[in-house]
Amino acid sequence: MGSTLFDPESLRKYVEGHVDADNIRSNLQHATQYDHVAGTEGSYYLAKWVETSFIQAGLDDVGLERFDVYLNYWKDGGRRVAIVNPPELAWEAKIEEELAYPPEFEAKQTPVFHGHSKTGNVTGPLIYANYGSREDFQNLVDQGIELSGSSALVRYYGTQGDRSLKVKAAEEAGAVGCIIYSDPAEDGFVRGKPFPDGRYLPSDGVQRGSVTMSSWVVGDVLSPGYASLPGEKRRESKDNNPGLAQIPSIPLSWRDAQKLLQSLKGHGKKISDTKAIGGVPDVVEWWTGDSNSPTIHLMNDQIEKDREAIYNVLGKIKGIDQPEKSIIVGNHRDAWCFGGADPGSGTAVMLEVVRIFGELRKAGWRPLRSIEFASWDGEEYNMIGSTEHVEYRIEDLRRDAFAYLNVDVAVSGTDFHAE
Repeated sequence: MGSTLFDPESLRKYVEGHVDADNIRSNLQHATQYDHVAGTEGSYYLAKWVETSFIQAGLDDVGLERFDVYLNYWKDGGRRVAIVNPPELAWEAKIEEELAYPPEFEAKQTPVFHGHSKTGNVTGPLIYANYGSREDFQNLVDQGIELSGSSALVRYYGTQGDRSLKVKAAEEAGAVGCIIYSDPAEDGFVRGKPFPDGRYLPSDGVQRGSVTMSSWVVGDVLSPGYASLPGEKRRESKDNNPGLAQIPSIPLSWRDAQKLLQSLKGHGKKISDTKAIGGVPDVVEWWTGDSNSPTIHLMNDQIEKDREAIYNVLGKIKGIDQPEKSIIVGNHRDAWCFGGADPGSGTAVMLEVVRIFGELRKAGWRPLRSIEFASWDGEEYNMIGSTEHVEYRIEDLRRDAFAYLNVDVAVSGTDFHAE
């Protein structure tokens, strides 16, 4: 291999010409064959697999980076959404989705929950607050709807896209709990074909996610501004923590939300504004609810771990001219369930890039500056792994990091377009 191979254009052509789609497909299948929520056995197993891939590619300084952080998990029998009064309307939500894989498969499906949600067991009259923005709650107040002590039902997306701020707005409005459901008008059959025939959520589909106040505290909420290394003694309290919601919340499918919406008929104000009416079928009339609405029991009893181990995987190709300077390529590894697109597609592609760069390395090539590769843990909760890494290496990064390239969702859907 002559020296011309190492000019930038030759390198670009080499990389493009050696991408193996079968490798990417195999990587994705391996990364998505079981659930891997941050801090779980599945996420650690994937960390070791990524570490092995880095080593096989010949990267330098490969290893795991551990931080001990606050995480919450579901508890079997600990989640409930039910109409408990009046007795003739008694009903309980299924909450869980149908299985994505047949029962004989080893893959376990992550139960439905909100990351960093508040433990709680509350009851209150049901109120429908559209997208759960402050304006939506204020609109109810302006109509004379009493919100104190209520159970708020809101839908994803819309005028308040951040699920954590939906919960915060409900809390500030006086609600004791918040239920966030996926409406087919935003993510369902109204938009297009639902799974398994299309990309949109089916009737039982639930959007998991974190309700951490990421705009206020990022990373581990119990160690803001400093790395939560094993043995770190400084810890903030969960009580009145600005990064955590102070009322319980839970996500629901529109299959379950349908019954709640139907139960509101005749309570509060009838909704005429089409912008506040969703796409859930068989809800003949949409109502706001009021203090006399059916009483909802919302239970969110969960496992909370103040110090749960998460693991970043790091490796690099050292540069020959400025080895201390780095271009960093990263992608998170954890997922709320199987992570087909987010982040499995990104991990699959990044590992193929690592393999190709490893081939170039074996041929004698090295970059002028170092290229670091990172597989982050705990991103879904609150960008925890990457944030703790930055807090741990803040001075080095300020001095030597040139750029950061993030992968995450590399591929999704069936239609090609590039940005």
